Amino acid sequence: MRSRTPHRLRRALAGLALAAACAGAFAITPTVPAQAAAVPLCIGYNGLQTANTVAVVMAGNFVSGSHPAYHVATGTSVNWAADPYHDQSWRVWFHSLKWVGALIYDYQRHGNRTSLDRATALVADYVSKNPLGHTSDPTTELLSMGHRAQLYACLAEANGDPAWLKAAGSATATYLESHWAGVWNQGLDQDLGILTIGCVMGFPTLADFASNRLGYAAAQVFDSQGATNEQAPGYAIYSYDRWLIALDRIAACGKTPPSGLDVRLAKVPTFVAHATGPDGYLTQIGDTEAVPPLDHPGTGFTYVATRGASGTAPPTDVAVYSAGYVFGRSSWSPFADASYYTLRFGPPKALHGHFDRTQVTFYSQHRQVLLDSGHIGYTDVVDRTWLWSPEAHNVLTVTGLRADSTRPTTLVSQFQSPGWDAYRLSDAPYDTVTRVRNVLIARGPDFIASYDMGGTNAPRQFLVNWHLPIGMGVVIAGRSRATATNGAAQTTIIRVAMPNAPLGPGALLTKSGIWSPRLNTKYANPIVYMPTIGRSTGTFSVIVPAATGTPVSAGAATAANGHVQVTVTVGAVVHVIEIGRDGSLTMVS
Repeated sequence: MRSRTPHRLRRALAGLALAAACAGAFAITPTVPAQAAAVPLCIGYNGLQTANTVAVVMAGNFVSGSHPAYHVATGTSVNWAADPYHDQSWRVWFHSLKWVGALIYDYQRHGNRTSLDRATALVADYVSKNPLGHTSDPTTELLSMGHRAQLYACLAEANGDPAWLKAAGSATATYLESHWAGVWNQGLDQDLGILTIGCVMGFPTLADFASNRLGYAAAQVFDSQGATNEQAPGYAIYSYDRWLIALDRIAACGKTPPSGLDVRLAKVPTFVAHATGPDGYLTQIGDTEAVPPLDHPGTGFTYVATRGASGTAPPTDVAVYSAGYVFGRSSWSPFADASYYTLRFGPPKALHGHFDRTQVTFYSQHRQVLLDSGHIGYTDVVDRTWLWSPEAHNVLTVTGLRADSTRPTTLVSQFQSPGWDAYRLSDAPYDTVTRVRNVLIARGPDFIASYDMGGTNAPRQFLVNWHLPIGMGVVIAGRSRATATNGAAQTTIIRVAMPNAPLGPGALLTKSGIWSPRLNTKYANPIVYMPTIGRSTGTFSVIVPAATGTPVSAGAATAANGHVQVTVTVGAVVHVIEIGRDGSLTMVS
């Protein structure tokens, strides 16, 4: 629900309307800023100035993301209703106004008054045509508003704060006070907008408010291990960058930095390093694209950004984060030769998270073996909804039930050793359903064993889903085996029958899923899934990457000690896994 307009906002809006009505309200004659900061408070333009060069903007064009330039302005008159690609991100950055940043920068660096005049006129056109809070697209309006507030401050630093700009800045900042997005990147950018407007335009109450709320958010956005609260490693990098800026601008504004934030920020590069696979790309957990992390020289980013060429690797091969992540690799050097896995548990889905709890991803032999379905962006609602869903992840699902986003997943136990790691996870993702995943990751040869147990109060179809990379051709062999190949690469998936519990009727199945490595891109990829119908399931899977033609087998028997043991044979190498009475897995040979 939209909150009532506070008295201070009504006054600011009235001032904005009055300024717009006055003759010459949007004149571009420079004035002296009400408060000049010793250190520039302009936060920058989120990279939009790179594609939106002076020539591009002066020609009336706007570029965002992978879309081609689109003509939005004739002279200084802009079509603010433009939506050529039906892409919310495009609209948000268009309405952020940060695409005029190159013009402001051109003036500040080169004294080109023509560029500053055009930037001022374009911003004035927006203010005159878009009364605050009354656009045709309120979602775009609010999402873009924090960035637009920052742009107002940048323009004021370069060109003073004439009455119309000061009124727009005050009204925007006041609106953001009572329409906060919360403790994540959107709320951060809103508060940075309030802070810079308050400091540049001379509104000390606004600056104090923003500084206090930034302090409140700073205590929650990264935990003591450096993990992000946004549930997506890609957003950890963005938040890290923005909070570094926030610390600098808080100090420039003469405010007290949030206590302890610098310590937590120092741990973020290690978190991101662990979330980066041996291929040099971020693991797609939550709303994360498969892209390399950017380097920040002198930090833990350098080692993974350079793929081990420089910098220092984290001190451990396995990292368990209480925010709900396990990252493990065989070694950090040679960087590209490692095997690598991730595992999800932890708090309920929030912000940029997906329904991915208990998911395992796997990388071995210089290729993805099990992957997350990825992140397509925010415009394609149908595909985005599916990519969020449990079915889009390597987890046990229940057909016909809707997952509950309010339920956490517990890491019950963990074990790490040079040759293998094992974990036990437990949750209740659906009403009346309990779920336990026991997973073992072996090294030399590399493989994953997963024992998924589920129970419910009525007969249901349980499905264990395994998502494979694009290009893998899958051949199903009855109820227990699937072989996926692509040239020299082979992945064997085996459903192992337990003693005295033969596999039920029905073969392993395969279907086409979606893999989205980057925004607005998608590819069809194969999913192998294992069905069970009943009130419970106990599905034991073995996933083995190997060279094409390598013989792979797995079978179970009851040992002399009464425990079930699963023998996994890869080529000439044999390993034995013992299943505990609670379902936990242990490598015994």
